[in-house]
Amino acid sequence: MITAIKTGYRHIDTAQAYINETEVGLGIKNSGVAREELFVTTKIWVENSGYEAAKASLDRSLSRLNLDYIDMVLIHQPYGDSYGTWRALEEYQAAGKIRAIGVSNFSPMRSVDLGLFNKVMPQAKWPPSLTQLWRWRGMCMP
Repeated sequence: MITAIKTGYRHIDTAQAYINETEVGLGIKNSGVAREELFVTTKIWVENSGYEAAKASLDRSLSRLNLDYIDMVLIHQPYGDSYGTWRALEEYQAAGKIRAIGVSNFSPMRSVDLGLFNKVMPQAKWPPSLTQLWRWRGMCMP
């Protein structure tokens, strides 16, 4: 982590499911690079879905990452109580603990459905992971 940041990486992508937020936080702290120069993303895992569970998991993520705010938090998978999780994200964003919120692995229809029942509408683009899919098969797309 420290080497990556010193090399020039500025977007740090982690997730609750990766079980490495504490290590990522230590790397950020010990990198010598100002927090404001980094963009940190984490994702809420399925077991933490729902309003109360998501809030508790966000507090744990902030603590593990040793950050006052997270640049972007995504709902990792479209399972469980995504509506409650989204409301928790909206609340934390309004409080300044999260700067941007979004979804990962959601279809456009599922994203729109989520936004219709909440304040913030997720943006959807289809297909969302085509480039990633091609890379998994050993091919790179521009």
